[in-house]
Amino acid sequence: MKTHFVPTLFSTDIVAFISMIGHSRNKRTEGARFAVRLTFISTNWQRLTMDTLDKSILAELQKDGKQSMQDLADRVNSSSTQCWRRVRHLQDQGVILGYQAVLDSRAMGLQAMAYIHIALKDHGEQSVRDFLHIVETSEQIIECCSITGDHDFMLKVVAHSPAGLERFLMKRLLATGLVRETRSNFVLRECKSRGALPSEVI
Repeated sequence: MKTHFVPTLFSTDIVAFISMIGHSRNKRTEGARFAVRLTFISTNWQRLTMDTLDKSILAELQKDGKQSMQDLADRVNSSSTQCWRRVRHLQDQGVILGYQAVLDSRAMGLQAMAYIHIALKDHGEQSVRDFLHIVETSEQIIECCSITGDHDFMLKVVAHSPAGLERFLMKRLLATGLVRETRSNFVLRECKSRGALPSEVI
């Protein structure tokens, strides 16, 4: 068996990190030190021991989360009762966060996609909270990451057209007065998306 550490992120810790690193943008060494600090302040580490069966179950569920417990048991060479117990345990431990349908963005009429890098004007806690609230309440933002470097966040945004992306950027993000700078990269083609998380990493 191998012990894995399961991280649980807290938005309050991310707010504190962004506020802290925002004051060190002009000091490269301090920024590096704060970046390392993120590992400790934004993660609640829980010990979880996973064996080969757990990893096999997770791999199969990432391929098809809708399959029956019996089908899952057949694929991992176990009993349906054992699989049910393992799945329930993995859910309770926060390894399996949920199940959802995966939609085709083109079929939904969403013909434009972009990654938008965001630099905030102010890195105070309230400003960061206000920005994260916008992220949470904007359906067009399908991913958001707090990042290191010259910008604070990277957003993945979808729209019906490039013009729609521009409107979203101007009316939903820049109009808030929270954003100092943006840099957008339009997606020409998705080569790989929704990749399964590996059970083993190099």
